[in-house]
Amino acid sequence: VQEVNIQMQKEKEAEMQAQQAARSAEHASGGGGGVNNRGWSEEDLQLLIKAVNLFPAGTNARWEVIANYMNQHSSSGTKRTAKDVINKAKTLQKLDPHQKDEINRKAFEKFKKEHSAVPPTVDNAVPSERFD
Repeated sequence: VQEVNIQMQKEKEAEMQAQQAARSAEHASGGGGGVNNRGWSEEDLQLLIKAVNLFPAGTNARWEVIANYMNQHSSSGTKRTAKDVINKAKTLQKLDPHQKDEINRKAFEKFKKEHSAVPPTVDNAVPSERFD
C-alpha cells in the first residue's frame, strides 16, 4: 500500500511540474493563441498601441483592420492575425502600472536616441551689413 501511495505521489508531482512548465511557457509567449503569438518586439508593441489608438472601438472589423495595419507597417515581417492582435492587446491591458511605465520609458528612450542622433548645427554666420 505504501509503494502505491509513493508511486501516486510521484505521479502527482510530475503532473504538477508539467502543468507549471506549461503555464510558464504560455506566460512567456504572451498568453494562449496561435503560433505567431511569440516574437512581439518592442517596435511591434509600439505599433500595436498606435494602431489600437488609431482605430477606436466601433470601427467595422476593428481587429482585422488593426492586424492589416500591423502587417503593412511592421518591419519584423511576421504576419499577425486578428486573434493574435486581440490576445496581445488584452495582455497589454492587464499589465500593472509599473510595467506600463517601464514600457513607456523604454519607448521614450528609443525616441530620444533616434532623434538626438543628428548633432545640432551651430550657425556662425555674421549678419549682413548695409553699405550706402
